[in-house]
Amino acid sequence: SGPETTPPRPRNLWNSQGQQRARTSGGMMGAFALTALLLPVSGVGVATPTRPQVLPARAQSPLGAHAGPTVLCLTGGPCGGKTTSSARLQDYFTSQGRRVFLVPEAATIMWQGGCEPADLDSPERRVAFQVAVMRMQIQLEDSIRAMASTSGPQSVVLCDRGLSDGKAYTSEVEWAEVLRVTSLTPELINRRYDAIIHLVSAADGAQEHYRMTKTRQETAVQAVEIDLRTQGAWVSHPRHIIVDNNAPNGFDGKMERVLKAVEGSEVTTQSGAASAGGNLDQAWNPMLQTKVLAR
Repeated sequence: SGPETTPPRPRNLWNSQGQQRARTSGGMMGAFALTALLLPVSGVGVATPTRPQVLPARAQSPLGAHAGPTVLCLTGGPCGGKTTSSARLQDYFTSQGRRVFLVPEAATIMWQGGCEPADLDSPERRVAFQVAVMRMQIQLEDSIRAMASTSGPQSVVLCDRGLSDGKAYTSEVEWAEVLRVTSLTPELINRRYDAIIHLVSAADGAQEHYRMTKTRQETAVQAVEIDLRTQGAWVSHPRHIIVDNNAPNGFDGKMERVLKAVEGSEVTTQSGAASAGGNLDQAWNPMLQTKVLAR
């Protein structure tokens, strides 16, 4: 083999405005820079990878009524109950005799691997970070889904966040560049998941239970902003289920709503019209193409 060479540094194609720091909230997720500058993007010097695996369209058929495992994406704002929901869903599906596979959050792996908020101090670096997260997430999802497929059609894959989550932490221009570099479109991303279950942050509707921690440093106001941006990132998915904090019995009631959303036994629109015994094709919010539970 020949001598090792150092790959060239990406060319800086940003104007002088694009080199100034964007405000961050200081926490893990806040480090994605919610107030990213809206700047023209002509490229970031990142090599375009091969197109990721394109999965068959699945959003037009009933949840789980297709070949292969059921793939659910759990997302939401800070302190929304994502971790607890994942555990509850594992127990629920396991009690049905179904195998459950878990896909970890790629961004968390990046932070644990040494990435820091300072690494996201320019549009170019934010795009590079999101591209890296996207590539890792795709590999994790495809690898675990492939193994789940060997366990039969009754297996379930629970994803800790999904590919579109990164949109909540970038500007529109930056996200467009991420999609260009990764050769993805919103339609291709949506095909990867049977449903998106969004757990609304406790900062929105249950602020007395919102807690800042060492790894969650967003203020309540910032947490609500992140939550709304995340909701917007998934608004085009045909099965976008929002579980807010207005359920009876507090947090336990919220977790019950998550299970009912999967069971298809209770779907409620913003107008409050419940669909008892319904399924995930009913009770859409016609303005957002989004289902809202417990509102």
